[in-house]
Amino acid sequence: MNDTFGQYLGKNFEVAANLQAADLNRFIAGLRDIRDGDGTLWIAGNGGSSAAASHATVDFIKTSTSFRSSPLKSVSLSEMVSLQTALANDLSFEQGFSQSIESLSRPGDGVMILSVSGTSPNLIYALEAAKEKKLKTFAITGKKGAKTCSEVDYGICIASEDYQIVENIHMLLIHWFTIEIGQG
Repeated sequence: MNDTFGQYLGKNFEVAANLQAADLNRFIAGLRDIRDGDGTLWIAGNGGSSAAASHATVDFIKTSTSFRSSPLKSVSLSEMVSLQTALANDLSFEQGFSQSIESLSRPGDGVMILSVSGTSPNLIYALEAAKEKKLKTFAITGKKGAKTCSEVDYGICIASEDYQIVENIHMLLIHWFTIEIGQG
């Protein structure tokens, strides 16, 4: 194995190993509550985290059923390109996700953000809209997003500012959550 690849894997492993078991278990329980209550999880992210939100939606709906479980109904807000660009054009980029949540969500739903920084205004507004509607709030962020993670119902703060490591762990967690949701 290439030495630099081994070092890269080591950095990812070191950061992942520092995740708190209690936070992970609470997060999974919150996701299961939404599924068991027939709610929908609205997922948002920007850039690479937007792609992770789309991937999570696929896995939570399709892959979790391979374990003979009910799916966790979810929607990637980023996939609603026409709606998001209309809202960005007519209101503001910052209000796109929050307006979608205000218009489309219902009691029993949840909102999850995926973010390296955890400080993007459009994601913060989405969480605020969710709180106003009394929806469950979830965040998985990098180190800079620790404040955001402390202000949601279910937060996981990845102790890194390296966007690659944070995004790698986003995907690692999503895949593991899919298994846990599917088996539980």
